[in-house]
Amino acid sequence: MSPLKTIIYGAFRNLSASPLKSLLALTGIITGVGSVIALLAGTTMIREQALSAFSEMGTDAISIIVVKNPSETHKKPVTFETLQKLPDIFPEINQAASYISGPQATVVFNGKNSVAHVIGASPELASVTMLSLETGRFIHPLDHGEMVCVVGFSLAEKLRSSGHASIVGSQLRLDGRPLTIIGVLQRTESSSEFRPAQLSNGVVIPISTRYRLFERDTGTLITILSTHNTPQDVKKKIESYFIQEDYRRINVRCADDLLNLRSQQDGLLIQLLCILGATSLIVGSVSVMNIMLASVTERTQEIGIRRALGATRQAILLQFMLESIILCLIGGSLGIAIGTLMSLAIAIIFNLPFMIPMLAFWAGCGASFGAGLCAGTYPAIRAARLNPAVAINTR
Repeated sequence: MSPLKTIIYGAFRNLSASPLKSLLALTGIITGVGSVIALLAGTTMIREQALSAFSEMGTDAISIIVVKNPSETHKKPVTFETLQKLPDIFPEINQAASYISGPQATVVFNGKNSVAHVIGASPELASVTMLSLETGRFIHPLDHGEMVCVVGFSLAEKLRSSGHASIVGSQLRLDGRPLTIIGVLQRTESSSEFRPAQLSNGVVIPISTRYRLFERDTGTLITILSTHNTPQDVKKKIESYFIQEDYRRINVRCADDLLNLRSQQDGLLIQLLCILGATSLIVGSVSVMNIMLASVTERTQEIGIRRALGATRQAILLQFMLESIILCLIGGSLGIAIGTLMSLAIAIIFNLPFMIPMLAFWAGCGASFGAGLCAGTYPAIRAARLNPAVAINTR
């Protein structure tokens, strides 16, 4: 057996002699590596889900949110009709789809109650936000003011559990008001700032019907625009138009703005994770160093005998360095395994696409190796500098 293999074998033998002590020393390493991998994976999965939503709709979308400001009552109100006319004013805009999200309401179907989110929408919402239907149809311009609705996928599953395989054409009651179901939306795997919130558990009704059934001032009016020009240029034109026409304030956002904001947030989060992970690794390194110092003290006589039999200082130094590095790499491997399981649990619970960046694995291995190197340096030097004659006589 080569000298290096002998040293590695001896390192594993010494670590396995006190497994509980070694495992306790690795708690910080396991926690640091595992939490960083889980949080990096979670951040990556959320970002990928958002990017998939933008890739479906494209990055040429613009959202307009009507801001409610009591101090601007002297200015022109921004209404649904105002926003729907924007394609006629700006040739760069293909379509405008408006919706009002909220409030929540009680849905009664076949004697069973459910709580759903009410969404008043214009007929263009499905095409602008790339919504697909499982069965039936979406709202049509001829449905203006009609008592019809399209239900989200999750809500449709709840309604079907009452014993109706097909719910299109059936009636439900929304806060006591009868509505005919004309369609069911397909499951939307990805969420987006350009789609109504809680769409899967929502009841979509014509926006004119929504104004008739609920108070006009409840909810926030949002319009999504699809353009065939540079979104940032169209955004500036819209903002200038509303200022010149003395309309109340609106909030105009492009897909690029949201992607840039998300990238900045991800960068800050990653920096925070690095700080937290580094703190855990430092604590773990100190624990490993204490274990290695205790090991040097316990094995002083063994070190003296080995030196007397011809072992060099370099061999003693290398053995204790390898023991520290192997110990930390074992902790890093356990941390990677735990972090992977945590990431899988996050993906299942929040319905995210499971993925872990390879950078996280390499960072975990590199951090474990670095922690072992730092934690083992001083104990290894201390062991290599022991006087053989003194060490042999140590009890």
